[in-house]
Amino acid sequence: MRTRAARLLALTLAIAATGPGAIGLAATAQGAGCGDVRGVTVVVDYGQPGSTSIGCATGDPATGLDALKRSGHAYTFLPRQPGFVCTLDAKPDPCNNAPANAYWSYWHALPGGSWSYGSTGAGSYKPRSGSVDGWSFGGGKPPRSGPPGATTPGAVTAVTAPSGNATALGAKAPASTTRGLAPDSHGGLGGLALGIGLVVLLGAMAAFLARRRQHLSD
Repeated sequence: MRTRAARLLALTLAIAATGPGAIGLAATAQGAGCGDVRGVTVVVDYGQPGSTSIGCATGDPATGLDALKRSGHAYTFLPRQPGFVCTLDAKPDPCNNAPANAYWSYWHALPGGSWSYGSTGAGSYKPRSGSVDGWSFGGGKPPRSGPPGATTPGAVTAVTAPSGNATALGAKAPASTTRGLAPDSHGGLGGLALGIGLVVLLGAMAAFLARRRQHLSD
């Protein structure tokens, strides 16, 4: 009987490990920045909850578009307007000609800092090694995930835009820039707490069933 109860408890823990708590944690594991690798971290927010990609453009990208490509993303320009990004990783499909409420906006940040709107086109802007580039689909808001924090002592201390084209890729600049935005709240500690609660509940159920079976057999 004890063996059966132990097996039931093990099954309970296995179910809990794949339950909502585990799913919530997985939702935050959307990629990693450059970490201790030299390069530019690239954050892409596709405009839906839990749809943020975080990658690394290793080396020394020449432009923001080069960083985007090096981090594994593909893009296309607006028809007859080369330089203005319309689709990123085939989203939206097809190209929607970047209306004011649904376009790709370009952002910059220091590791662990806050997003700043890219006032220079990604084809002209040269991101500094150790900095963070962001892309967000929507009406001009920054990525919902905050810039990943620095893990190396050589992180940059300032991000400056070179002089040149003052129009950001995707569309016009938003009326205001959101700063100090907290990281995406989906998953994380909430998912962990839910998973622990599920383990405790199912463990109690397993113990109750084991005692009941023991009582019936006596």
